Amino acid sequence: MPPIAEISAWRVPGSELAFEVYRELAKAGIGIPFPQRDIALRSIEDIAKAVADGRSRNADPGNE
Repeated sequence: MPPIAEISAWRVPGSELAFEVYRELAKAGIGIPFPQRDIALRSIEDIAKAVADGRSRNADPGNE
């Protein structure tokens, strides 16, 4: 390890450090779950209509 005066030599690219942490945690049997995402829907009717419209467009063979 370099002396404290050479602190710039300690730099490790962030992604390399993150992958190494992930590998070591995985070896120890520690998993990191994906963050939970909540979606609040104010009106399901608009979404249901958009899905139905999309399905009808996809069912039309001339619409490719």
